[in-house]
Amino acid sequence: MIWDRPSKPILHVCCNDPDNGLFTGRVARLNIGRAELEPHTLYEPRFAVLSNGDIRLSGKCWPVTHSKEWLGNWCWNGYRIGDGLDGKPTKTTGWWMVDFATWLRGRNLFTCTHGPCDFFDWFNHEREMTPAEVHGAVFDTVDF
Repeated sequence: MIWDRPSKPILHVCCNDPDNGLFTGRVARLNIGRAELEPHTLYEPRFAVLSNGDIRLSGKCWPVTHSKEWLGNWCWNGYRIGDGLDGKPTKTTGWWMVDFATWLRGRNLFTCTHGPCDFFDWFNHEREMTPAEVHGAVFDTVDF
């Protein structure tokens, strides 16, 4: 099962009410592997699961190949970002996550509060990296 021992980056989204597990439409936290991200402010960005299974975060839609509700506990859902369900993928899951993390960093909605040093420093604008270096940093967040 893809959720047991991920070899590809999985986006974990804390989007469910901690009291009852119901979807809230907001993101309280994000995890990319072991990297933990929190909103910069008390405002929790909007989040939606679309009718085709894709996700939308703060107005931007992302394709999803796999998803699972209540991953770990009932506050969290898991998503594997990528295309290819209806044909050949345009890029790998890792490069999709690079695009997602780069977009998220550019929006400045979240701060990385915990994670591998390279990813932490890059995401928090403490250093610049090439896309290939970001790819490596994303995979450093994945437990093998």
